Amino acid sequence: MNRIERYSLLAASTAISFLAIASPVSATIIEYESQAGATAPDDRPLGATATFTYDATCLTNCALTIELANTEPMTGISQALTDFHFTSTSITGLTLTGADGEQFVNCYHPGVNKPDQYCDAPTSADFDANSYGWTLTGSYVLAATPLTLAGIVSTPIDPNSDGVSNSQHSPWLIGPVDFFFTYNGAFSVSNVAFSFGTDANTPTVPGDECRVDCSPPDQNVPEPASVLLLASAAIAAGLTRRRRRH
Repeated sequence: MNRIERYSLLAASTAISFLAIASPVSATIIEYESQAGATAPDDRPLGATATFTYDATCLTNCALTIELANTEPMTGISQALTDFHFTSTSITGLTLTGADGEQFVNCYHPGVNKPDQYCDAPTSADFDANSYGWTLTGSYVLAATPLTLAGIVSTPIDPNSDGVSNSQHSPWLIGPVDFFFTYNGAFSVSNVAFSFGTDANTPTVPGDECRVDCSPPDQNVPEPASVLLLASAAIAAGLTRRRRRH
């Protein structure tokens, strides 16, 4: 094998090795948002989003991430996101394995004459294998238990309003919060809904699948590894032609 042939073989093998390492795991992303115009019993606006990320080709020991975020400023406990509901008819063994939030914020200050005047500076909410007290109940209901601590909220937060600084509700989780699951089967999702507030009787807000600016990247755009493979093949072909000319 001469020098040119060795260079051609090296370029091709390098591209194939890079392709095997760099090809990402396929991911399917589905986003939902709560129906527009929803309000709590005290007329405060309600809003949230949920993003499902999973591998649509996986059937055994699969991974699912559900990212929950509250989209309304926190002016009262009726706006805290405390339940999330969905249905999947084709999977089994759904198991909650942990959660990763952005920040905690504590608004409770015992012994202060006016405890509802401020919240502490937010602190990091590190990964929690116990999911910050959220549990998977029923079939597919993810809930803050017992609808008190670690409700998911958005900033800014008004600590003067309607129980935000009550000890039984602080600290709050500032979203988004990622919840991690394992399951078996072909994943599907329907009947998405959000519940807010610290009263189990608060209304459930249906979720609408988001169809604007929430699609996965264009699958027709070549990945870097594919581009490298094509370039290496072109180089090898050019070297081969050069050898033949000589």
